[in-house]
Amino acid sequence: MIMFNFFCNENCRMGDCYLINGGDYNHIKNVLRMVVGDTFLVSENGESHLCEIEKFENDLVVVKIIKTIC
Repeated sequence: MIMFNFFCNENCRMGDCYLINGGDYNHIKNVLRMVVGDTFLVSENGESHLCEIEKFENDLVVVKIIKTIC
């Protein structure tokens, strides 16, 4: 199983969610064709989080942190 990893900064984080836009949004939605419920890693400041797609909204993908990996 391939696990994709995206890099975000603290400005993308809202509580236990990340709001991802721009090129990463396009890659997630149109290139990888991910859907609600798919999971991937989000790395921020040296920590990696397993996240699940909650919804696509306008030009954002909202993902919820399931657990911190390291």
